[in-house]
Amino acid sequence: MHVNMDPARYRGLRDLDLDSWDDEAAAKLRFSLRPSGDLLDYLSLCRHPCGLRALIHSVNSRPLRRTFGVIWFVRDLCGIICLFVTWMLILYAEFVIDFIILGHTPSPTFCWISGTVYHFFALLAVVSHFKAFTTDPGSIPIGAANQALGKYLLQYSSYLSTMPVRCTKCLSIKPLRAHHCRICQRCIRKMDHHCPWVNNCVGEGNQKYFILFAFYICLMSFSAIAMCIYFIFQCLSSDWEVCQPSQSFSQLGNFSPLACSAFALGLICESLMFGIFTLVMCISQLCAISNDETGIENFKKEQTSWEKQSSRQNFMKAFGSRFSWKWFSPFSPPPPLAPVVPGLPNNFDSTVMLHFAEQNATRSGPTGFQTDLNQVLYVV
Repeated sequence: MHVNMDPARYRGLRDLDLDSWDDEAAAKLRFSLRPSGDLLDYLSLCRHPCGLRALIHSVNSRPLRRTFGVIWFVRDLCGIICLFVTWMLILYAEFVIDFIILGHTPSPTFCWISGTVYHFFALLAVVSHFKAFTTDPGSIPIGAANQALGKYLLQYSSYLSTMPVRCTKCLSIKPLRAHHCRICQRCIRKMDHHCPWVNNCVGEGNQKYFILFAFYICLMSFSAIAMCIYFIFQCLSSDWEVCQPSQSFSQLGNFSPLACSAFALGLICESLMFGIFTLVMCISQLCAISNDETGIENFKKEQTSWEKQSSRQNFMKAFGSRFSWKWFSPFSPPPPLAPVVPGLPNNFDSTVMLHFAEQNATRSGPTGFQTDLNQVLYVV
């Protein structure tokens, strides 16, 4: 099979010359740089006081992904502020719906039906949002592309349609359609864009969660608008006589008619703005999946160098199965990530690759490389 070695196709972002794959620089970057996008042990401060089991510190971070208390998190101030604003807006909507709309509406049927539907959408939106910003979008380990790995891949270049190359910014193997995010400081597979509202990149690993977040926020917004309009219409038609607060509600919902109107109008404005915004985002993501083209690829007008598939196959790859209820569930995970270096023979399993890494550990600098070779080639 012909190997494409044309460096012009990569627009200067990739390094094809193995002689410039500086092992010392890769090791230094890998052991000294703490990228903003990485795994985070959010229970580290309370593990010892609470008697929780401590994590085993290791260069290889892959086992930590399955350890309780460790999540993917991007340490970006702007993104963290946007996360906080997102949750505050959701809490404001919950306050208005629970204490203003449902607390003042006289119809029990309306309260039960509309309240159940709204909170169902809210639950799925919150879970989708949490999954979107705590899921690895498809990052590649930094500083793992050294000469030993490059020479190993060159030996089996006949199996590869495109020769793997190295990102000159994070010194990692950069597969086809991957882009380097300056905020996460990582290469992300099939990166669409970096979204501050989820404080994360939208890539191959979390695109499903991002779409579900936008979808359920959109449904929340328009259902909130419908509930607010119904509430205002009922109250105005009765001169606010039937919209007095229920005795079962606390003083949090005991507001004047003017205050209730202000809260409802504020929620309508918020819901209208974010409902339209998330609707556009959801449609754009679905179109990107259907056309098999990420936002960055569309923006840069990159020439298609991969085999495009049908829209049905693209959606199955993004959502993990044939069309079913699992597409709409944030509790159903997306499919496993494809190998970083596809096309290698099937008999090159983890045992063979780890054996090769042990043989080249002395030439690869720090011993951490021997656990990273499997991670670089077959991250799932």
